[in-house]
Amino acid sequence: MENNMATQKKDDAERRERALIGKAMFGDVTDADIEHLRRAQGGRRGAVMNEYMTSAEVARLLRVDKSTVCRWRQSGMGPRVTWLSPSLPRYARADVEEWLRGVAA
Repeated sequence: MENNMATQKKDDAERRERALIGKAMFGDVTDADIEHLRRAQGGRRGAVMNEYMTSAEVARLLRVDKSTVCRWRQSGMGPRVTWLSPSLPRYARADVEEWLRGVAA
């Protein structure tokens, strides 16, 4: 019985993680979701594969208009972009932070 409960908890955690990853792919993930997943994975920074941001989220973080992020992307001047599909650009938070450190230097 105890083994069944442990298996059930593990299955529930895996389902929640898959749901969060799905949300992240479409820009619906919140900081609270990321923290929840990070805690579930032992608190390792960078262990969360779904720390991807939309253009709007990057713009909000950098305090610029979304069109500025788009212009940077088109000219190759902005943070590295990952295309989930031809119309879904996403930015890894680590890439945005690295790019920002580079332009601020």
